Amino acid sequence: MTTLKIPVSIKILLTAVLFMNTGSFMIMPFLAIYLSENLHFSSLEIGTVLTTILISQRGLPLITGFIGDHGSHTVHIVLGVIIRGLGFCLFIVAKKFEFVVFSAFFIGLVGALFDPSVTAFFASQEENVRKKTFTYFNQVLNTGVIIGPLIGASLVKLGPIYPFSIAGISMLVLACAVYMYRNQYPATIKDNKKILDSVKYTFSNKHFLAFISVMILFWIMFAQLNISFPLKAYALTKNKELVSSIFIANGITGLLFMFFLRGLFIKLNPIIMVKIGVLIMGFAIAMIPIIPSIYWVLCCVCLYTLGETMVLPAGEMAVAQFSTNKPAGLFFGMFQTSWALGGSIGNYFGAWLSKFHYAVWPWLIYFVIGVIAFVIFHSIQKKMEAENETLQIQSHQKLWENQ
Repeated sequence: MTTLKIPVSIKILLTAVLFMNTGSFMIMPFLAIYLSENLHFSSLEIGTVLTTILISQRGLPLITGFIGDHGSHTVHIVLGVIIRGLGFCLFIVAKKFEFVVFSAFFIGLVGALFDPSVTAFFASQEENVRKKTFTYFNQVLNTGVIIGPLIGASLVKLGPIYPFSIAGISMLVLACAVYMYRNQYPATIKDNKKILDSVKYTFSNKHFLAFISVMILFWIMFAQLNISFPLKAYALTKNKELVSSIFIANGITGLLFMFFLRGLFIKLNPIIMVKIGVLIMGFAIAMIPIIPSIYWVLCCVCLYTLGETMVLPAGEMAVAQFSTNKPAGLFFGMFQTSWALGGSIGNYFGAWLSKFHYAVWPWLIYFVIGVIAFVIFHSIQKKMEAENETLQIQSHQKLWENQ
């Protein structure tokens, strides 16, 4: 009987993820407001800064994940933490738009190094342990979403640079701890194939390519957590500290939902969870303009979080499944690239639509996006199930012929 016990090495990496996400969410809830209210950036400049973080964090993993498969995921994890600490510290002195964009690139670069390498370690586990690990991964991320904004809200009262200062120092301390435990990380499958063969193998998986293409629609909706939701909350309350309540509600409900959903993640095809999740998210966003109240927005955030909690871990489980126990860095790198593309569209789209946040129609667009994503994910699921049935029939026929 297969054990579902999480190895100590994986627990160490989950702890590192907790500290990384806590440090990030000390900053992210207040970043759009800081750029708008303190630095007086335009909506285009705000979208550019957020997109720079996103592209460097989610676009470069296509390269860094591939390099990690052929080199060392451990080195990428250590470097990633150090670079994020330096990026946060640069924000303290960055005032001009160009310098802020440069600092944003450094903050995002860590994701390109850290995220695909950590998920490659998780994907290297046996299937049931891997699924359970990804559910804990989601809970750790949500814990950081809860703790980070609480710390950030306390620090921002002292001054806008304090969250950046403390987050930067925390990342450098974490880098030392991550380096000390480097020898305890689990082994991953090293890719010994030629570069062209590795790329051909990944790009030959048509269902995987279709999956990450449709995930772009999810990332468009997911980006609104960092832009449309905070801006809407601030427009309703004119209170910067209250903006953090969106992320705290998101983190707490995500943490709680995972306790109830963990069994479903282990039992069900992850694409089923993904398709239902995107539909719930689209519906939740569309409900926001119904009542002009921060409390109603928080209720919508909780429903949105249910969908998000279904999609994020299930999406990573699906990617690990698509990699079929092969080196997973490139697969997760491409998954992150879809995040970069969809999130970039979502940033600019959200920044523009926020000008009309009192109207209903901008929010309904996200519902349409959710419905389209649901329909296409459902189609992918059915095609994969049909192919698996055909393969099983062929396998049984061969066994019968050989007997």
